[in-house]
Amino acid sequence: MVPNPCKEVVGVPDPDPQGLLSAVEKRLQALQQQVQDLRTLEQLESMPLVQLQALNHDLDALEARLHQYLVRRTQPSLFWQVVRFVGLGIVIGMAAQAWLQR
Repeated sequence: MVPNPCKEVVGVPDPDPQGLLSAVEKRLQALQQQVQDLRTLEQLESMPLVQLQALNHDLDALEARLHQYLVRRTQPSLFWQVVRFVGLGIVIGMAAQAWLQR
């Protein structure tokens, strides 16, 4: 008996030709992506150490700037915190004064 080549390619016993073609195309795309990833790694390995250190320094600086930006965006500024709590203190003080004068 002759082995089924479809089973070896995509792991399916007897798919229809269109399904086999799409499965082979998907596998080809995955393999091409892996080859591209390996080429990128080879390029990184061939870079001088000084250049890699400079890239790492730039990435660290970018990460610090991003963190600072996100922290600044999530926390209200000190000015508005002071305005909020002073205003709240004045309202509570006026309410307490009105309640005590009854």
